[in-house]
Amino acid sequence: MSLTEKIDLIKQAINNRELILFQYYSEKGESERTIEPYFIIFRWFAWYVYGYCLTQQDYRLFKLNRLSELQNLKTSYEERFISEKELNFDHYIWRDDIKLAAIFDMSVKYRLIDEYGPECITFDDQSGKLLFENTFTNRNYLLQWILSYGDAVKVIEPLELVDEVCLNAKNILAQYK
Repeated sequence: MSLTEKIDLIKQAINNRELILFQYYSEKGESERTIEPYFIIFRWFAWYVYGYCLTQQDYRLFKLNRLSELQNLKTSYEERFISEKELNFDHYIWRDDIKLAAIFDMSVKYRLIDEYGPECITFDDQSGKLLFENTFTNRNYLLQWILSYGDAVKVIEPLELVDEVCLNAKNILAQYK
């Protein structure tokens, strides 16, 4: 099911106050979820559905790209009161505040600008490369993002991240020996 089809199905369920069911994939594994959908939001560069999860008995935010086998159960639900505090979606971010400094090849300049804007990069005359500085809030995301650049990036700091990148590179190399 495409993202557009998911959004349309969820909008219909919200308008009719009907439960939805789906498979959800997260770092903790796979699970089946039934929720009372209340909102579809675009935040943190992705689409989410916000609703009351009957499985967890609490309000939850679910990333649409991580759900599959989505279906409208055509079962009505009674709308719940949602407090202002619950609607503050910033508490869903796990903040590590990791300050990254890295050197990138010029060949990936477009990608850095596309993802974080031109303010995050400066040109280093001596090396002919780009210095990228930004703060990240999710360590796992940051590591995967750095690795997605292959040999077009060299992390300067934080030093713990340098070690993690090196360990991952060794593990990748070991896969091919």
